[in-house]
Order: sequence, then structure tokens, then C-alpha cells
Amino acid sequence: MDSLISSKLRLFISILIISAVLISGGLFYFSFEAKALREDANNQLMSVAKLKISQINNWNEERMTDARAFSGSPFFVNGLEAWLKNKKDNSLKEKLHDRLSLIMNDPIYNDIMIVSPEGSLLLSFDPKVDKLDSITKENTLKAVKEKSI
Repeated sequence: MDSLISSKLRLFISILIISAVLISGGLFYFSFEAKALREDANNQLMSVAKLKISQINNWNEERMTDARAFSGSPFFVNGLEAWLKNKKDNSLKEKLHDRLSLIMNDPIYNDIMIVSPEGSLLLSFDPKVDKLDSITKENTLKAVKEKSI
């Protein structure tokens, strides 16, 4: 009987040890896989973030290129100067409006504003806009100070 108890005890201890080894191995494998999945997810997020940064930079550069090309256009500059000298001349305002409407046909633009160097709104395509918000005014003054777009 002693040998039967001893045999059952050894079997129980063996099963216990094997179970502990299997559980430990399973936990190790789980933590290894969880770490690998986190690294994978992190790498994917970093790739998406880099792509979005690149897209935003490209979009911004395209807008800056548009602004440089437009602001350097002699037709626009001459028309704007003429209108600024005589703001009451509706034909000059219409010509300026017609020129700007070519840009407004592009759906990426919501509004085009002409702003004085002091940050006062002179003209806006959006009739609801009657003054600049503080961020736009701040950016306008900064651009004037730095002589940049």
C-alpha cells in the first residue's frame, strides 16, 4: 500500500511539475507574442504617422507654391494695386473677384481673403467673414514682418 501511495504521489508530483512547465512555457510564449504584436502595431502606427506627415508637408508645399505663383502674377498684382488705390471702383473689384474666382473653383479652398499689412480684412469671398480671427491675424502680421507667405 505504501508503494501505491508512493506511486500515486510520484505521479501527482510529476503531473504537477509537467503542468507547471507547460503553464510557464505558455506564459512565456504569450508574453513573447504580446510583445511582438505591440512592436508590430507600433511599427504600423509609425509608418502611418510618417506617411501622414509627408502628406501634410506635401499639401502645405503645394499651397505655398500656389500662393507664390498667385502673388507673383503681374495681372493679379496690378489689379490689386489698382483696386487698393480706388476701392470704390466696382469694375476693378469685379476684375479682382473674377481672377480670384478661378482659384475658388478648386474645392480645396474655402475662402480667399485679401488682408492689409496691419491685419485688417479688405476682401473675403465668404460673405460671413467680416474680420480676421486672432490666429489668422497673428499669422498675417508674422508673414508681413518676415516678408514671407
